[in-house]
Amino acid sequence: MTNVIIFNIVLLSACGFALVRGAAPERTVAVMMLLAALAGFATQNLGRRYEHVELSVTLIDLALLVGLIAVALRANRFWPMWLASLHIVAVAFQGVRAYIHDLPGWSYQRAVSLIAYPMLLILIVGCQRHFQRAQRRGSEPSWSPLI
Repeated sequence: MTNVIIFNIVLLSACGFALVRGAAPERTVAVMMLLAALAGFATQNLGRRYEHVELSVTLIDLALLVGLIAVALRANRFWPMWLASLHIVAVAFQGVRAYIHDLPGWSYQRAVSLIAYPMLLILIVGCQRHFQRAQRRGSEPSWSPLI
């Protein structure tokens, strides 16, 4: 339970920072991550978590992945590619768990949940770097032009 409280504090802090200091890509990702976390908490199976792949969690993670890839393709930033790449690892590990039923639940839990911390760190660093660039150079475009 302590892990959940710590994660929620880190999640709310990182996303709050992005909502306050970030531009459109940072705010978009922050909202997507908050919505994914809320959906995950709303649909979680408290009794037998991580003993098997939960369809609701997988669908939420796939939806988040599609959103992160869309931001990575459209944003005028580099950090969203790192974020999407890390989330691909989390989704891929769910596929591994679905295929290998003998995989211990603790390894599945660690792989899926611990990837979220570097993702939040990337969001914070990307947001801070944008804020510093905006202070030095003035405004910068948030999105790349559509081709």
